[in-house]
Order: sequence, then structure tokens, then C-alpha cells
Amino acid sequence: MALKKFASKAIRKSASIISRLSGKRILNIDSKGAGASSTLSNFTRSPFVLDGVKWESFEGFWQGIKFPEGNEKRKIAQQLHGTEAKKISQGIQSTHLFYGGKKIDFGSNELYALAKRAERQRFLQNQEQLKALLSTRNARLIYIVSMQDSKSLPRKVFCKILMELREEFQKN
Repeated sequence: MALKKFASKAIRKSASIISRLSGKRILNIDSKGAGASSTLSNFTRSPFVLDGVKWESFEGFWQGIKFPEGNEKRKIAQQLHGTEAKKISQGIQSTHLFYGGKKIDFGSNELYALAKRAERQRFLQNQEQLKALLSTRNARLIYIVSMQDSKSLPRKVFCKILMELREEFQKN
């Protein structure tokens, strides 16, 4: 466990080192960070409504849709944020999520579009988070907090969605 903590700290620190060495503005999205870094995290409490259903955070949404509609754990996930939201789906081995009465495969364009639509609503319905996103201007957003990457929403895809939405909001 001590090695895992050490590795996580080293990984988090590497983002600021990369930024300094490259001379480019890079922002690591991290719930334990400061300012926009933590505000943009999926763990942040950010109530939003998507298709008539209220979710307390994007993390609660993402973990919740790992369960079929009507499942009790999905209903609980709707009310969660932070690590509690992340933990609700521990142990699930799946290659798809459930939304709109369909199974949506990991890595599909449909899943990408759903994630982007949910994130868009998150920002539209939470002005503080929208301001934080816009405050990153043209920084490259990265998400380096652990060695393990998500199978359902890989960090590269998550950051791409945030940067695309930032560009969309900047134009408007």
C-alpha cells in the first residue's frame, strides 16, 4: 500500500514537471489538486439533469450507468459524488454501459457522444465549473492520477471531451 501511495504522488507530480520542461501550459485534472484542476474533476459535486434524471456528479453518472436502468445501485449512484461514486461499481467486469434502454459498448462512438453530452450538461448547469473550464484557456488538459486507466472512459478520451467542450463554449 505504501508503494501504491508513493507511485500515485510521483505520477501527480510528473504533470507539473512535464509542464515546466515542455514550456507549454498543461493542467492535470485531479480531485486533490487546486483551483480548476479539482473543479474539473469528475469527483466534484456537480448536480446536473440529463434526459430528465438528476445526477449529483459526472462520476456518479458514469458509475451508475454501469448498472441497468431500474437497478437499485444505479439509483444510489445518482446521489453520489467523489470516491463514494467511484466505489459503487467496484468489482463489475463489463464491456458496456446501459443508457436509454440500450447496451453501449466501451470505445464506441455512441458512448463517446453520451459522455460528451453528459459533460456538456454538467457545465451548462454549473456555472462555477464552466468558468473553471474556460479559465484553462488553451492549456492541454491531462488526467494523470494513478497508473491504472479507465476501460469505460480512458483518460485521453475524457480530456479530449473537456477540450472540445471548452472550444465549443469559447466560441459561444
